[in-house]
Amino acid sequence: MKKSITITCLLLLLFTGINAQKLVLKVDEHVENRNFIETKLAGFIADKSLQNSGYQINMLLDKNLPTEGYKLTVTGKIIHILGADKNGLLYGMYELMQQVRFKGSLAKVTAISEQPRMAFRAIKFNLPYMAYRTYYSITQHDLVCRDVKFWEKYLDMMVENRFNVLSLWSLHLFHYMVIPKNYPEATQFNQFEMGEWKNLWTSIFRMAKERGIETYIINWNTFVSPSFARAHKLALYNERPSHFGVGDTSKIVEQYTKEIITQVINEYPDLTGLGITLGERMGGQSTDERRAWLDRTIFAGMKEANRKIKFIYRAPLSADKGSGGSTSEENDLGTRKQIEGLD
Repeated sequence: MKKSITITCLLLLLFTGINAQKLVLKVDEHVENRNFIETKLAGFIADKSLQNSGYQINMLLDKNLPTEGYKLTVTGKIIHILGADKNGLLYGMYELMQQVRFKGSLAKVTAISEQPRMAFRAIKFNLPYMAYRTYYSITQHDLVCRDVKFWEKYLDMMVENRFNVLSLWSLHLFHYMVIPKNYPEATQFNQFEMGEWKNLWTSIFRMAKERGIETYIINWNTFVSPSFARAHKLALYNERPSHFGVGDTSKIVEQYTKEIITQVINEYPDLTGLGITLGERMGGQSTDERRAWLDRTIFAGMKEANRKIKFIYRAPLSADKGSGGSTSEENDLGTRKQIEGLD
């Protein structure tokens, strides 16, 4: 009797071992964000029912698919996720996770193929730092926006919803990002405090890049930091920012703007690009004068940086010397000529 019980137990153990086959995950070694994908999937399959499902998930690049497109196929217990690029693989991965979350198991996953209809899928995020508006609805989020965990969740939300561009807007964010080498008076932060800010921006740009999200800093013109304005007794509209009117285009403001642009690009290698709004605080200038100001400051700073970046050129807000509300064919053609002349 004892011998019979022992044999039965051994058979149960053998059958249990056969049925509890481990899930196998294979990710194309040429994928730029392979570590991020593997980490995300490792967290997803932590559930024992998935770990012991016996499935194999293969994630491979397929250059024949359209940009950012993916294809998910199921053959028995083998799931293939094919992606045109790193974003395609990411979107295929999130599709798989979403199906399992809603349907309950890998066995219910169905094939699907998708590609984006729009290449540029962006969120405009108005930061509470030197914000365009100073309402409590914006300023109350000061501490939230300094929390790396908030940005991790926010970026996860973006990639899950297939956004691929995060644009961060501020009148003048740069003195929250660097201590200008030749104009240290432009920032109110000491080395330790700036170190905390740099960790924040570096983390945001790195996490965004892992998720296939481009990042842009977009500012208005012509603004400088309040501390720079006070130190040099100029552009005092920056102390309590007002948007419309004549901007300060003095030589020191131009040089400061040019240098801080170069420094930000060099110190944040994961930042995708910059952008401008050609309008606010540029009253009194003709459209040609505004474009010339860009050439001497923003674009000059970009040219002196140690790498090339992408650039968002927002349509000019006016075609006259006012601060907004007019257009003309001549101005549009001038803007187009300037854009096409950028290297």
